[in-house]
Amino acid sequence: MWYAPLYAPLSKTGGFFSGFKSIENYYDLAFPIAEVHADGTSVITKQPDQNGIVSVDTVRSQLVYEIQGRYYYNPDVIADLTTVKVTSEGKDRVRVAGIKGLPPPESLKVSILAHGGYTAEINAFAIGLDIPEKAESWARMTRHRLGVPENGDVTGSKFETLAFQCLGVCEPNPHSQDAATAHVRLFAQAKDYETLAVENFKDPVIENLISAYPGFTPSLEYHRTGTPKPFLAYFPGLIPRGQVEPVKVYLLDSNEVISIPHPAFVTPVAQLPKQQNYEPTNPVDLTSFGETVQIPLGYQVYGRSGDKGANVNCGLFPRGQSQEEWDWFRTFMSTPKLIELLGDDAKAVERIERVEFPEVHAVHFVLVGLLSGGGGGGVGSTTRPDSLGKVYL
Repeated sequence: MWYAPLYAPLSKTGGFFSGFKSIENYYDLAFPIAEVHADGTSVITKQPDQNGIVSVDTVRSQLVYEIQGRYYYNPDVIADLTTVKVTSEGKDRVRVAGIKGLPPPESLKVSILAHGGYTAEINAFAIGLDIPEKAESWARMTRHRLGVPENGDVTGSKFETLAFQCLGVCEPNPHSQDAATAHVRLFAQAKDYETLAVENFKDPVIENLISAYPGFTPSLEYHRTGTPKPFLAYFPGLIPRGQVEPVKVYLLDSNEVISIPHPAFVTPVAQLPKQQNYEPTNPVDLTSFGETVQIPLGYQVYGRSGDKGANVNCGLFPRGQSQEEWDWFRTFMSTPKLIELLGDDAKAVERIERVEFPEVHAVHFVLVGLLSGGGGGGVGSTTRPDSLGKVYL
């Protein structure tokens, strides 16, 4: 057995955990530790007397965030997660078992970043009544000043993107100005710098201030954000592993260098296992659970989501671990239900892949293309304020 610190995923001790309200001293979270055993199992834990928790739910949250379906492709192995199990072994100790290993791919994934163009944005506040109408009026007059048709179609114009987003609403009978304030975002992309130069973008928009909707107040950050800056477009690709030099390990206080050769057995690209996509298996009759009340889904369900290139993956599981709760959730959480919950955002999704993990009571989705935009899409070029896809849990 050996011990390996996991430097990235503080999520395993409570970071990004949707049950964060249950964690006392929710700051300075401890790094998790994996006790990796020869039998293929691991125990996730942390140092004692440090903040955070390690529980079945925090580990399940991290698990469903990292993956992209049943198979997890790595340079050294393909992990089949179908029968993965997560069980508690006491305070801050969770065992992960049941993962099967397959020969790794003969190719390696490569991330390609290319110059995608330039981007700029201007943010404003809308307060009180008629916030959607105020945002739309600003959009119409801005399009007019920038030479874009009223319907917002940038085809044939100098802009690649000119998007207006109304973020938030005014609370009924707001108790303060903050509670009455929404955020209106103007986001632009163009291939060339000149289109978004200050005199061609920021100045025409801000100079229209006095003609804008009542109470129009730009964030004074427009001096910075309204200036064009380059962005990178992301494209994933594959490269034969033979073209990549084997990993080398340099030992401290020694001139010895250990070269780790590529695996002797690999899975040809044409034979790689395909990610599964299916609707609830053996669904139950939802009416059999009796009378229901309407509550936010997040009061009954935990989850985690995040960006995977231009895609967003989202894993969800019921807070309880009974078979009854799992039967309800896997039946309820179908692809049509997810599309319903996404609302208008569903239009941006090219397709959805759904798979179940019955041993950990989780349903996992991949929302293909949700972060597309600016060439290949991804964090650096998407038009979405949630560029990391963190809020779709």
